Amino acid sequence: MRTYTHGVIGYLLYAKRSRQEQWLAIMGSILPDVFLALGYVPHYIEHVTQSTLVETLHDLLHHSTLHTATVSMHSFVLVSPCLALSFILYRPALPVFIGMLAHGMVDCLTHRQWAYNHFFPLPMAPLKGIVSYTDVGFTIGEHACLLLFGIWWIRQHLKRSLPPDG
Repeated sequence: MRTYTHGVIGYLLYAKRSRQEQWLAIMGSILPDVFLALGYVPHYIEHVTQSTLVETLHDLLHHSTLHTATVSMHSFVLVSPCLALSFILYRPALPVFIGMLAHGMVDCLTHRQWAYNHFFPLPMAPLKGIVSYTDVGFTIGEHACLLLFGIWWIRQHLKRSLPPDG
């Protein structure tokens, strides 16, 4: 799935909770893709500028030890204990790890290619998803759902901002 869709899923998990919990769930659900998404900027600029600095930045974000952080945030093996520890030691952090776990679960289903090892650091082959988020049909369905979500969200906020009848 695309990073913004993960953010919407994080929001929906906490739609009936406090604004702070909503933001934490959104941040947790997009956090696994942050370095990956940032790496696409120099990836595309690299071809235009032919700059070694841009190439180095691209390598840092996509091909270095920093990329291990991206893989780790997609791992059930690493995120699940963090979720359990936050439940026991610091419950206000729960939405972050629930968002991260939801991100991994959705990616596990929607990444037929470019899948991560969701059991990192265990040496296992990545699980291939049942669909690919890059397929045209899936993309149309995903964006139709996002459009419906946007309409729902606007209607909810308009209801809250209107004065009560009476």
